[in-house]
Amino acid sequence: MKILFTVFFDPQDLGCRYLAAYMKKQGHEVRIIALKSGLHGEMRTQPTQEEIEDRCRRVSGGKAGLSFWGQTQISDIELNLLTETVLKWQPDIMGFGTRSQNFIHLPRIIPALRAGAPQAFLAAGGFGPSLEPEIPLKLGVDAVLRGEGEYVLSDLVACLSTNTSWKNIPGIAYMEDGVLHSNPIRPAERNLDSFPFPLCDEKDVIIINDDKISQSVDIGKNNEKIWGQSSYFILSSRGCTAECSYCGARALRDLFKKEGVLIPRIRRRSLVNVLDELKIAKNTNINVIIFMDEFFIHPIDEMLSFFREYKEQINLPFWAHLSVDQLVKCPELIDAAIDAGWYNFVFGLQTGSEEFCKTMYNRKNNNDNIIKAVSLCYEKGMSGYLYMILGNPLESEEYFNYSLELIKNFPSFDESCKQRFFFETNKLRLPYGDVPLKTNHPEIIHLSYPNSQFYYNAMLLEFRLLFNDDEFSSLRNDKLYREYPHLLGELYQNTIYERHTSYFEKELKRIQGKNVFIYGGGEAYKQNRHLLKGINIRSILMDMPGPAEIDGIQVIHPEKAVINSENPVIIMARYQNMNTMYRKLRYRFPQLHDIIGCCLFNE
Repeated sequence: MKILFTVFFDPQDLGCRYLAAYMKKQGHEVRIIALKSGLHGEMRTQPTQEEIEDRCRRVSGGKAGLSFWGQTQISDIELNLLTETVLKWQPDIMGFGTRSQNFIHLPRIIPALRAGAPQAFLAAGGFGPSLEPEIPLKLGVDAVLRGEGEYVLSDLVACLSTNTSWKNIPGIAYMEDGVLHSNPIRPAERNLDSFPFPLCDEKDVIIINDDKISQSVDIGKNNEKIWGQSSYFILSSRGCTAECSYCGARALRDLFKKEGVLIPRIRRRSLVNVLDELKIAKNTNINVIIFMDEFFIHPIDEMLSFFREYKEQINLPFWAHLSVDQLVKCPELIDAAIDAGWYNFVFGLQTGSEEFCKTMYNRKNNNDNIIKAVSLCYEKGMSGYLYMILGNPLESEEYFNYSLELIKNFPSFDESCKQRFFFETNKLRLPYGDVPLKTNHPEIIHLSYPNSQFYYNAMLLEFRLLFNDDEFSSLRNDKLYREYPHLLGELYQNTIYERHTSYFEKELKRIQGKNVFIYGGGEAYKQNRHLLKGINIRSILMDMPGPAEIDGIQVIHPEKAVINSENPVIIMARYQNMNTMYRKLRYRFPQLHDIIGCCLFNE
């Protein structure tokens, strides 16, 4: 049969790619339509007051993230292209997977799919439909696949192929005479290695975005807009070890538990199986691996072995959310991960109050361990950030002060910009469904939290890293910034620029008369070379092939450079690239201690 999967805002949707691969292995013809290439809206260093009030939902590293939802509208042209694409292929079965936040788009997407193939069976799956199947069913889908979809979809296709009844399939929900029928789900598959690797053949993927349609040709290129690199997404597990009160996965487990089906918090693939997938992925056009696990967590001895094998067989930079408790228990794990290519740490803090975190979010954080993990990673030259939740109307100023006090234990702003530590701060958003946070605190549904207050508090976190006690106290007592928090963006950017400039001027005076290497001959060098007058530059080091000379100075690859401990090296790079280049230098020249940062601020 011909099976069409539609995904929204995520061409790399692993859920649908797993289902597509499973059905393709059974001999069916599959296609994926990716409607809209991503959810990422504009990031602004200095947003206006109006923008903050209207749609500020995220602040990352001193930058305001304007709400995704107002900036990724699906146009009528794109819906027409969706209908035309479906019409040309004429699938027998159509399915889409979605989270609850995308329900707002279903009243327009479902008719567009139906118009292209009115005879096709239309099914929905994912967290949103599994938690609240009646919403997509009332909008016109024929069935909802609840929970893990491979076996449910396989049974459904088998019934439709033989024209037999599908209404008794475990995991199916449907409407009949206005009444919702939800069949109990089947137990989850424990052996994840039995599933085929997710679909990675891009000839089966079509992207509709920016009012045009294109054939996807490169799995890595699809993710460049999101990650800035040609990336490959992978899951080494399904589920999560945590039970956060605001998470749809927790709500889904609780729902199925009431039906007598216990789903383990986490099910893991064997790491041998993960490596086998990555060997295939490496042959595609990618240069970084992104582990999408909520926590990349396996037994420590297995992870140590995996990182050694990963370095030998894959040897690509990777991002993963490692466990704070595991890293503190076994610091060797940090060394092994970094040696294998782990390039950026991220840990979940949510709030500085352990008590509030436990009672409100059901997260049993150990702040001492978080501080230790950050310190250990920072000592190894890594950059990274912490996830924080603000904008919770039940979090008092007293609890917020715990966060500000805790931050004093983390690395302060690095004036050289060789390392960067910041916060990924999100405003609390309540998902659909009966998540424990709403069940335990029903009053939160009727409360609101001003966007301007959220932005103000988020920026205070960043300034707590940037300012000493007196400076921070003065800022917090300044009524102007409390009334007009958008001014904090400009203050933050100007402050870090001034401090970096002052640092660099002092360093230039210190290295006068020494033989200096420049690492990086790109835009940062071009815009800052006027500062290097009087500096004896021996060579310019560049990783990528380039000219033999720049400004009459020899250009060589770092691996061909002969640098001793007395030679200073000036890294000239964009702010976001500085730490990567810093760690490369430390890795290639362990004897090198005099490394100076010169940053191009373009954020």
